[in-house]
This record gives sequence, C-alpha cells and structure tokens, in this order.
Amino acid sequence: MMDVGIVGAGPAGSVLASILGEMATVFDPSHPREKPCGGGLTIKTWSEIEVPDKLVLSVIDRIRLRYLDREVEFNISEIKSVSRKDFDYLLLKEAKTSGAELIPEKVINVKRKEKKWIVFTDKDKYTFDFLVGADGATSIVRSKTIGPIREFAIAMEAWRKSRDEPELVFVPGLYGYAWVFPKGKMVSNVGVGGFLGGGERVQKIFQNMFPGLSPRAWLLPFSLSRAGFEDFALVGDAAGHVNPITGEGIYYAIKGAKLLGKAILEGRPGNYEIYWRRGYGKELLANRRVSRLVYKFIPRALKRPRFARNAFVGLLKGEPVTLVNLLKWACRDSNPGYPA
Repeated sequence: MMDVGIVGAGPAGSVLASILGEMATVFDPSHPREKPCGGGLTIKTWSEIEVPDKLVLSVIDRIRLRYLDREVEFNISEIKSVSRKDFDYLLLKEAKTSGAELIPEKVINVKRKEKKWIVFTDKDKYTFDFLVGADGATSIVRSKTIGPIREFAIAMEAWRKSRDEPELVFVPGLYGYAWVFPKGKMVSNVGVGGFLGGGERVQKIFQNMFPGLSPRAWLLPFSLSRAGFEDFALVGDAAGHVNPITGEGIYYAIKGAKLLGKAILEGRPGNYEIYWRRGYGKELLANRRVSRLVYKFIPRALKRPRFARNAFVGLLKGEPVTLVNLLKWACRDSNPGYPA
C-alpha cells in the first residue's frame, strides 16, 4: 500500500485524505482557523459534497449585479454561504474518521531521495512514496518541484454587523468585482478582488466601499501547467486551479482531490493529469481565454438583463465561457423564443 504525504488540510487535502484513509498522512498546524474567503458554495460544489444544514449560515437564491448606475437583479441556483473555519474543520474531521493521520506540524521543506519523498517539518522528518501539495497559493511543495505560480489576483475581505442583500459590484477599470454576502441574521461578508492595479488599487476600492473595516488579504493563483506526475501531484490552489472569471476555488479543490484520489487508488497516480484536464481543465482554459473580454463587456451586459442572467447562471453551473456561449446567451436575450 502506497504511503501518501499530503501537505495542507484545506478542502483539497482533507477530501483527498478522506478518500485514501489509512494511506494518507496530512500536515497542517492551523486548524481550526477562519480563512479569508467569501465562503460561497455554488451548485457545482454542493453537488460534489454534502454540506450539513447546521453549517449553512445563509442561502443566496437571488442576487443583484451593479455597475455605476446600472443594476440587474434575478434568481439564481442556490449559493450556500458557510464559515470556512467550520467547513474546513468538518472536512478535516471526516478525513481523520476515515483513518487518515493528521500531524499538526508546519512543513518547511520537501526533498526527493532514492524514489522516496522526505517531508521536513519544524519538529521532525517523514518519508513517503507519494507527495501531494495541497498547501495553497504559496505552496512549498510546488516551489520545490515545478516552481511557484506566477499569476495571481488579490482579494480583500471583512465581516460587518449588518444584514445586507447579496450583490456583486463591478468597478470601472477593475478586472474583478466587489461582493456583499449575508452570513446570518445580522452579519455579512464583504470584499473586493481583482487583477488590474494590484493590491493598492484593490485596497483603495475596498476602503471607499466599506469604510472603517480592516480587511484581510489573500492571493488567488491561476495556472494551467502540469499538476499530475508519477510520484507527486498538486491540487486546489497549489495547482492554480481557480476560475479566472469568478475567482471560485473550492469546487476545483474538491473535484481535483476526488480525481487525484481515483488515480491513486487505481495505482496510476499519473492519470490525475488526464482526469483533471478532462474534468474541468477545458472550463478553466476557455474562461481564461475570454476573462478580460467578459469584464470589458459587463457594462453593456447589464443593459440587457436577460443576457446578464444567462451568463451569470451559466458561470455558476460551470459552463465554459467561450465566444460561442456568449453568442448563445446573446441570442437568448434578443429572442424570447430561443431555448434556455
């Protein structure tokens, strides 16, 4: 039986450990902890994994999109809003229940030696047949194997004591958006994420929109380079598997972990590369090709409510945003008889 070392106990690492059970050893000293994140689970995500009702802080089934003085509001497939502290901790507990071992130590280095992987922590060292980097955007496993990710967005978020209606706000010149998500009866999560202008611009927009709040920042990595190899693999943010339009990452972390677990249990871990590219790689590639075009098109799209709704709902469902899809959505908008 293969010994698998997993660095990182976020959704990707914990789901993979649950699948592998006693084969898996997970390294992470941080749980339970609240991770900066909107915490919205789309229909794609909760169709992949059961989310207990007790963890759902709010259910978003209607949303408003806004750009300057233009706004559109419509019904959507449910987004379940959760606390990342509670959600991630639940997944980790399920991994431990399956037989996986948690070592709450910080990994400081990894090395390959004589067809084995040595994981060095701040307290000890451990040896494995297979190594998995599930340790986020600044993954040490990735940096020690294929090299760090080079393309990032930055996001900043905070919580405020108010019950707000869910909305996404698009800002001129920002390749990204601001959000407001209710998190219960009297709490909301607010934030801003984007590419253009870097961290200073994102911070300035945050301060203008949400004065008086102290935000926490995190990186959203994007990469379509190889993530599956014969004796190691990268999943979730460590692989750069984040949607380049929406910034969604939890779904790809969970789906990628399932595909990697499948490949390992089959005895062909290298097949993970084939599985993730077939499973969601085409979606990420298509969205990356048109992501800037989509954000440039938003001001016009909000003049056409039917178009905006079809495009947004398609994104939530995981439809690749290709030029063909954009034309289909436009046709639906201009022709009420066009099939949805």
